[in-house]
Amino acid sequence: MAEPRPQVDVMEIMRQVREQASRQRQKFALSSAAASHPNSQANEDLSFLHRAQDLSQVRFSSHRKVVGAVVVLFKRVLQQLLTPILARQSDYNAVNARLLGYLCERVERPDEQLAAALEALHAKETAFLEALQETVTTQLESLAQQQETAFQALQMEVARQSQERLAHKRHLTLLLDEVHQRLMERPTGEERRSPPARETSSWDSLCLAIAERFRGSRQEIKHRLRVYLPYLKAGGIGMHDDPVIDLGCGRGEWLELLQEEGIRVRGVDQNALLVEEHRQSGFEVIQSDIVSYLCTLSSGSIGGVTGFHIVEHLPFEVMLALFDETVRVLRPGGVAIFETPNPENVLVSMHEFYIDPTHRRPLPSSLLRFIAEVKGLCSVKLLPLHPFPATQRVPEANLEVAKRFNELFYGPRDYAVIGWKSPHRVPSP
Repeated sequence: MAEPRPQVDVMEIMRQVREQASRQRQKFALSSAAASHPNSQANEDLSFLHRAQDLSQVRFSSHRKVVGAVVVLFKRVLQQLLTPILARQSDYNAVNARLLGYLCERVERPDEQLAAALEALHAKETAFLEALQETVTTQLESLAQQQETAFQALQMEVARQSQERLAHKRHLTLLLDEVHQRLMERPTGEERRSPPARETSSWDSLCLAIAERFRGSRQEIKHRLRVYLPYLKAGGIGMHDDPVIDLGCGRGEWLELLQEEGIRVRGVDQNALLVEEHRQSGFEVIQSDIVSYLCTLSSGSIGGVTGFHIVEHLPFEVMLALFDETVRVLRPGGVAIFETPNPENVLVSMHEFYIDPTHRRPLPSSLLRFIAEVKGLCSVKLLPLHPFPATQRVPEANLEVAKRFNELFYGPRDYAVIGWKSPHRVPSP
């Protein structure tokens, strides 16, 4: 069981960042306030200077009833005598008032600018923290998604390798058991004169070992088979009560692919080892001869019939019966797909075809297409598949002979015949 991956709390990280920024901002604000605290006494003094700067506007009065008029008259005469001095004092007061006002204004202006700067800095800081939080959150979510995808891919790869390793181990064990059994047995003279009977389990194991060695990896075959998915999806095949029947399902790559795509599929194979393995994996697989099984199905009940590398194993009369039953069980608009080695490729027809000892004879594409059309499939098309890699081809250099050589030796190694049963229209993949 995989250890749980640590979770990153983005909100807690951003909370700590905000608290640190707030503490730094408070320290700066307190130091600024201590350095430039407004002086209320200066404002009061400035107001007094403005009110009392002109001494010539002073009004005289007296609280004495008898001599009050004389006192007031004396003060007015004294004011007239001191007018030059009072005027100079008034000018001096006005200058002091202006200077003090100027100084107060110069003191207050930096305070206002500092407050505006602090406000702008706070706004920028808030915007930066919000953008930082969004960026970090997005990046962490992306990283988590990438980790999850990689983890799932790793789990799938481990499961696939484990499945292949178990299959190889099982096949090797069966082969070793067979060799050991035959070495331990000492046949009599009569047994030596007659060929040994073929044991079903040993034969199935040998055929499966050949497929494992020469067919290609499961992932490679699944990738190749994806070319047929559009033909099923275009006709809505396998989405309801019209399953796909895969004849000779073999290792089950097509079964796995269709199940992943949500398409109903049922497999048929004679290999008891493979049938049991597929059933344990949850697939619906029937152990039967393919033509015999088709004969048990109702007419027009199947959406698609597929067979990959099976027709080259059949006697000609059995292959004809296969096409007859395929057309019968297909519903209108159903599709039939049969893939087989391409004998037009010289390397295939002269070498690769005979690696499998159960192959009978190569089938030219023109013949197989003709049989499909004669038996009732319409709009039959040929699909060339799996050419050799370009690195193995001979450089053509605009030479017709080199081009023809590449077509004959390094062209498509397989081809497929695809046909539909009398549909109102042939769906385009």
